[in-house]
Amino acid sequence: MQKEAKKIHWDVSLVIALVAVFISTITAFINFQESRIMMEQQQLFATQQEASVWPFLDNRSFNIYNGDSIVVFRYIIKNKGIGPAIIDEVIYKYDGKPFEQYEFYQVLRDRYGNQVTVEQNQNASLNRVVLAPGESHTVITEELKTKHDSVQLDLIVNEINELYQLEYCYCSVYGKCWSVKGKEVVQANGDCEFRKDIR
Repeated sequence: MQKEAKKIHWDVSLVIALVAVFISTITAFINFQESRIMMEQQQLFATQQEASVWPFLDNRSFNIYNGDSIVVFRYIIKNKGIGPAIIDEVIYKYDGKPFEQYEFYQVLRDRYGNQVTVEQNQNASLNRVVLAPGESHTVITEELKTKHDSVQLDLIVNEINELYQLEYCYCSVYGKCWSVKGKEVVQANGDCEFRKDIR
């Protein structure tokens, strides 16, 4: 006796539901891929925007010699980047010890007063300054005159170059920030806070 083959009866509504689920899955996958591509494009665009306003602050000290007995020490910050640099509070240090910016000539007098005379020609705090691209800011100008010999003066000026340093954060207009320690250490820093009270 031969078994009768079972006939499969397809329920039309079930087939339509399965096709709809399949189409929905494909659509969801395509939407996910499109969203991922759009996010990557937005991140690339944001990176390009940040790069178009990237500030870079160069910290330099200069010694200007006026004969053998007078040297002018000058500390200058220059924005060599292509966007404005928004600077936060600055810590001024000499030989690792903090001091108030306006006290620097006194720090030098206390340390070297028996060897040189110190005159402060200019003092302009860097705290909360915004530097445009290409703009410079002279933080301090000190004039040192030797009481004895020029060799001693050279040694003192070299020591000042080495021991005077600033510590601060600066940010781009998009809030990407860097920290500065001394002349050479500039690095991206997420701990810096973006100043919103820009004038």
